[in-house]
Parts: sequence; C-alpha cells; structure tokens
Amino acid sequence: RLLRGCARGMAYLHSLNPPIIHRDLKSQNLLLAEDYTLKVADFGLACEYLRSDHSQAMSRVGSVQWAAPEVLLGEAYSHKCDLWSFGVVCWELLTAAIPFHGLSEVTVATKVALDGMRLPVPTGAPRPLLRLMARCWAEDPRRRPEFRALVSFLEDLAAIAGASPPPPAAISLPVSELRSSPLGGASGPAGAARAHLTLADLSGP
Repeated sequence: RLLRGCARGMAYLHSLNPPIIHRDLKSQNLLLAEDYTLKVADFGLACEYLRSDHSQAMSRVGSVQWAAPEVLLGEAYSHKCDLWSFGVVCWELLTAAIPFHGLSEVTVATKVALDGMRLPVPTGAPRPLLRLMARCWAEDPRRRPEFRALVSFLEDLAAIAGASPPPPAAISLPVSELRSSPLGGASGPAGAARAHLTLADLSGP
C-alpha cells in the first residue's frame, strides 16, 4: 500500500506539463496521514523536466544513497532518476534498514556510479518486488519503467495478494521511522517480520 501511494504521487508529478522531477525521493520525504494515505513531501530540489532538451544538467545532488548513477556523475538526467530512488525506497520498506549503512557518501557515490554497486537482495522478499527494484536500478535510465506502469503493476500485485490488512489505529510517524534497524539485522527474522507487516498487501499470506 505504501509503495502504491508513492508510485501514484510520483506518477502525477511526472504526468504534469512539463513533468516535475522530485530529485530527492527517499523515505524521509514520505509522510503518512491518519488515514494511512502516503504523501510525497519536500520539493526543495524539485525541478521541471524540459522535454525539448530531453536531458538536464544537475546543479545539486540530493541524498547520495538514493541518487541514480547519472546524477552522481553530474551527467544529464531525466525524470527517470526518480525511478532509481523509488527502487531504494522499495528496498527500505522491505528491509526496514538504512541503505548503504556504514558507508560514507563518497564511497557510496564512487561504488554506485563507477563500480555498479547495488544494495543487497533482501532475504525472503517477494520475487515481483525484487524484479521491480532491478528494473528501477537499470544502469540505462531508458530501461527504467514509468511510474504509471508501476502503479498498474503494484495494483495488480495487491489484487493477487488479497485484501490489505487494516491500518494501525493511529499513525503519526513519517515512513523514515521504518528505517531504524541496522542494515546487518534487517534480513533476520525480526527484519523479515517488519517487512511483511509493511508490505502485507503485496506479499500475500
């Protein structure tokens, strides 16, 4: 449900004319309303995507752990950089962990942009979501899916999995609170349980 909400919000931004690129999509910038509705927040780095250029130079890098290789390299980028970040958000929700925990931003930027490093595969994660992350992390931005396609994919996945569990009685914390556990323990039983509760509507019984 959280991923669907994020994908819907980003699909709307990318559907505008001109499209809006968020440039800093991450868990800390996703907020939950009392009715469990997810809101995309913090547009401090957002910009319009100029289709006439089909690319745009990066003036400021957002959060390195969520940034696409082309952004880290200072190359021309498109709205597809937000898809890379969405893949990292998906990883966060599956693991309840901090991406690239323990590594400096310089190390992350170098290894992701130059060495092709990716986040580790979450243990026990649903295969469809693993494929989703792999698509979002395609080196070539043109091979990454559009958010509108992800919305349909996640809705179909939720329908197959069955009805979503009822939301908690009260929710007042941002999604970033789901990231409190260290990277090393996210793949164990406790981390798997948290991921299941977060994505129960996607992973099924």
